[in-house]
Amino acid sequence: MKFSITAFAVAATVGLSACQPTPTTVSTSGVSNLNIVNNSGRTAFYIYLSPCSSSTWGQDRLGSGEVLSAGGVRSISLPSGCWDMRASADVTNPDASTWLQRNVQLSGGSFDWTLMR
Repeated sequence: MKFSITAFAVAATVGLSACQPTPTTVSTSGVSNLNIVNNSGRTAFYIYLSPCSSSTWGQDRLGSGEVLSAGGVRSISLPSGCWDMRASADVTNPDASTWLQRNVQLSGGSFDWTLMR
């Protein structure tokens, strides 16, 4: 009987430790609002957001033909968690990183990412 109680305690502990999120995991338990504020005096032609744990950027969040003009704001809802953010003011090169911010922790509510010169 002692062996089965010990085995259960070990299994329960291992199971619980596997449920703990790491700092780079995007949680689906909450939603955050990201406000991208363009105070740079330049137009942003591409905006990419990626969970910190991802090795790729994903799709352009502005979409085809859209831009974020100087003085403009774009709001995007994201799952709470750790995010990397990249934007480009180079209309011919979506891979250019004019603005880059890594390891932004979103934990519900609103977060402003301000693009500066």
